[in-house]
Amino acid sequence: MASAGGVVEVTTLRLEDLQLREGHWVIADLRGKGGHIRTIPVPQWVKEAVDSWTAGAGITSGPLTKQAKFGITALHPRSSGQS
Repeated sequence: MASAGGVVEVTTLRLEDLQLREGHWVIADLRGKGGHIRTIPVPQWVKEAVDSWTAGAGITSGPLTKQAKFGITALHPRSSGQS
């Protein structure tokens, strides 16, 4: 794994959370389990991939992902009539 982070933490990530500190890219001040605040190192290749993806998606600030809501039936294979 390139870096640590839970699903909720990743889905709330904002472009502004990626910061250059002491010559290294980090996800700064990420609030995790129990309200703990931490800084997570981001490898250069990850930062380059994020830059490429945000440029292609036209994201210049704000959330890096869109929230999607799925009902349990939408994820269950039988919900589409298949058995």
